[in-house]
Amino acid sequence: MELDSLLVLIGSGLIQALGSVLVKYATLPGQAESASRSWFFLEVGLAMILFTAGGLLFARGLARLRLSVAQPVFSATVFLAVTLGSVLLFHEQLSPFQLAGMATIIGGIGAKVREAEKRLEQHMVQQDMAVADLEKRVKALKDAVRLLGTGSRPA
Repeated sequence: MELDSLLVLIGSGLIQALGSVLVKYATLPGQAESASRSWFFLEVGLAMILFTAGGLLFARGLARLRLSVAQPVFSATVFLAVTLGSVLLFHEQLSPFQLAGMATIIGGIGAKVREAEKRLEQHMVQQDMAVADLEKRVKALKDAVRLLGTGSRPA
């Protein structure tokens, strides 16, 4: 698994979460009905740009990762960032069940990443073995060509 692809997915999730928080801010009571209605459209428009940018980054992350790894990382990032934003900016309260759910999500994502790392390590070992086998075969072919060139026969 490529760390840069995971970071792209996390960045994508954070951008999507920022867009969600911005939409929530724009629609707060009194905010959307204020005399400055143009700010509402500016905030929502900016949120749409953030959603688009986040989607493009998500697509980039998918180019190198399996969907079964990418989607949970992305979704968990959005969920956790939006929850944190709602607590810090809008003073929303979290129940013990929500906190337990967040801990479960974090643990599940960690397990998924560890599993993917283990599979990648196994794949790399298999590639190393295949390369070593090919090197042996190339050496044997070179030896055979050298023997044929001298007119000798192998023993």
